[in-house]
Amino acid sequence: MRRFLFCLVAIALLWGARTAAQQAFTLEQVLSAPFPASLVTAKTGNRLAWTLDQQGRRNIWVAQGPDFTARQLTSYKEDDGGVRSAFHCGQ
Repeated sequence: MRRFLFCLVAIALLWGARTAAQQAFTLEQVLSAPFPASLVTAKTGNRLAWTLDQQGRRNIWVAQGPDFTARQLTSYKEDDGGVRSAFHCGQ
């Protein structure tokens, strides 16, 4: 009986945590989520570059090893409709 009661309480707690974690979101929130694209790497060396779309603002980011700390190369402040995907990473 104790085991059954323990399982029942555990299920109730897990169910409560699950429903509390589910929050409504809007289409605007989904579409404005930042996402990387167009990842390119150098043929030699340890460099890489990618575009990052943040609410329509597409900027180019780069990183160089060994720590690969990302740094923003361009700083476009508004969505101009341009696509920045035709680039390559040199040596």
